[in-house]
Amino acid sequence: MKRLSIILSTIAIAFSLCVPSMGQGYYDLVKTDRQSASYIYHPYNGGPSAVTKAPEGFTPFYIAHYGRHGSRYHSGESYFRVGVAVLADADSAGILSSEGKVLRDEFMRLFREHKGMYGQLTPRGAREHREIAHRMASSFPEVFSGRSEVECVSSPIQRCIISMANFTMALKDEFPSTDYTFITGDRYFDYICHEITDKKVYDSSKHMEDSLRAAICTYDDLFGRIFSDQAAARSLVKNPQAFIRSIYMAGCICECLDWMDIDLFKYLSDHELASQATVRNNKFYGEYGGSLEWGHESRAAAHDLLMDFVKKADKALEEGSNRAADLRFGHDTGIIPLVTLMGIDGMEGSLPMAQASQMGWMCQDKVPMGSNLQMVFYHNDSGDVLVKMLYNEKETTIKAVPSAYGPYYRWSTLREYLLSL
Repeated sequence: MKRLSIILSTIAIAFSLCVPSMGQGYYDLVKTDRQSASYIYHPYNGGPSAVTKAPEGFTPFYIAHYGRHGSRYHSGESYFRVGVAVLADADSAGILSSEGKVLRDEFMRLFREHKGMYGQLTPRGAREHREIAHRMASSFPEVFSGRSEVECVSSPIQRCIISMANFTMALKDEFPSTDYTFITGDRYFDYICHEITDKKVYDSSKHMEDSLRAAICTYDDLFGRIFSDQAAARSLVKNPQAFIRSIYMAGCICECLDWMDIDLFKYLSDHELASQATVRNNKFYGEYGGSLEWGHESRAAAHDLLMDFVKKADKALEEGSNRAADLRFGHDTGIIPLVTLMGIDGMEGSLPMAQASQMGWMCQDKVPMGSNLQMVFYHNDSGDVLVKMLYNEKETTIKAVPSAYGPYYRWSTLREYLLSL
């Protein structure tokens, strides 16, 4: 473990030296899209894209689905605690600039809005799931007009249950005769979002985060904006890194609460914002995204979930089945290990976690709020079965599996590959 810590520290320092010459990552992206820095808290950015027409004679009849909950409130007070304390102390000391006082007011308004709502779905999150469901119904009407049985399994966490409710209500609007079964509970959470139990995963990713933060994250621009007395501010703020992290993390959730019209990212320079996003993005990738260091752990966590997909698809293919869809509602830490294990395009391979973002793995694209996988099954009169996969409603492929036609795979071939995992 000590040797790994030394390696990670070295990687973090090397990363800091190459930042100015980086051609990818948040340092370029925030110049044109500052909200991209909200990483896993980015509102849903999927939606319709170009569609490859199914081979002649094939029609959709069954959908296997997994959806992350929609946009939500922050999950706990810890994201605000340092910011609240520092801004209050600075206000009492009379060292907040006029811009600092505006930050104080906006930060406190966002903090107060979270009271009694930690972890809950926001109205934007509800809209995201209703819109995804409406598009599913519009794209594959044959599935729900030909069959009427839908099973819905949710994480017992309330934001997932409310996401499921919004999704199924939207489907019901389109197909009133559809019958739903709703299931939740701790036993289902164990495969919907199986916990990674190896403490070394979290310890090493936390060490990487701390090392990378110390190497690349600055706070001088923020201090210059919000404090009128820099010397007093540096004496008052005992842990500047924890303070700017609190401002950044609170800012990440602002777009999820879009009716409040608050943007805390505006108080950070491009470099400060990109650095914060880089650190948090790479930490998430290290823990759940198939990293070079811990990808074997994250992939293993999705084994039971993948088997659930295969077993339920097999039952839906049985003669006389009336199953139109199996809908699953969970978390980012459930869907990312799943698609990484499957090896869908952009999720295959393993990167060093300290370099994930500048090598193209960015959470706002890979796993925004509402992320979803849809496996759409097609058949013809001869009983042949093809499968097309959509990730965030865009056609995707698995490079390790030969396709039958474009993004369409023979279920027999895809099934054999999935079972081999």
